[in-house]
Amino acid sequence: MQMKLKLDEQAFERPSQIQEFVQGLRRQFLPLKFAYIGSAAFTHDQLVKSPSYRLSDIESTLIRERFYKDIVTKLDLSKKSLNIVDIGSGNGLKAVIVLDVLFSNQFFARYLGLDYSQNLLKIAKENIVSALPAFGVINTEVVDFENESFADAVLKYLPIDQYSLFVLLGHTLGNPLNRIATLTNIRNSIIDKNSSGFCVGIELFDKAKVNEMLMNYQNDAFRRAVFTPLTFVGLSPEDGLLDIGFNHSTKNVEVYFEFYKEVHIDCGALGSVEYEKGDRILLFLSHRFDLETLRQNFAETKFEIVATLLNPKANYALLFSVPV
Repeated sequence: MQMKLKLDEQAFERPSQIQEFVQGLRRQFLPLKFAYIGSAAFTHDQLVKSPSYRLSDIESTLIRERFYKDIVTKLDLSKKSLNIVDIGSGNGLKAVIVLDVLFSNQFFARYLGLDYSQNLLKIAKENIVSALPAFGVINTEVVDFENESFADAVLKYLPIDQYSLFVLLGHTLGNPLNRIATLTNIRNSIIDKNSSGFCVGIELFDKAKVNEMLMNYQNDAFRRAVFTPLTFVGLSPEDGLLDIGFNHSTKNVEVYFEFYKEVHIDCGALGSVEYEKGDRILLFLSHRFDLETLRQNFAETKFEIVATLLNPKANYALLFSVPV
């Protein structure tokens, strides 16, 4: 028997998201950014705050131990003042570590958080204020950095006569389907290449530790977060199988939802979408890089990596680059 479902347009923050979501349903691939919008923003906040979210601990340790010593002190700034442009800011807790390190070293920083979800940006601002009540200037702006540059947002909020450090943390670079386009959009958003840097936090591929890596995703908090976009059409986890695995040919962590029965989704003015029993929709894709590929990708998009900071296991890196 076919399930009859209807898209809940109230689950979205703006009309353009509805159209893109329906396109994703038809392509059987929902970009991860839909796991951050509307009510999903709160699910994502809970995921990042959960004890099972191990990547944040690894990255936070690297930032606390090496970010100031190996990156900031080598910028040769004339004054202790920085713009921080947080790309894909999420719930703000990734940037809190960066800002705390700067604040602890008597730096003044202006912060600009950029993300696809207004709800998530509100949460980010609240989390930063809660963690660092004495911190300086905090601004946020909705952007879709996977599909467009955001130079206008940078110009709107930040003084161009001050060094700007663009950060992309939490392995966010691994999530877009077209990573070269994402890097190009970031490069095109850097207004003054002589007073800007780009810092990326990224998990590296290790063939011997694939099972260990997948353990980061084998928990209820992650399953809830990645499934939430399907609740926008009335689906429940019991309506199918959530399959978490690693694609060795593409080096992608992939999460599919496989339908247990036929499904018809009424998308209002945008028509309808149907699935057969056994059809699968891709809900999560996260690429794992090696350092050589990263160097090639950065060079192709006009960035030069000048510092590579690794954790003791050499499976997580902070890359500092400059635009060329």
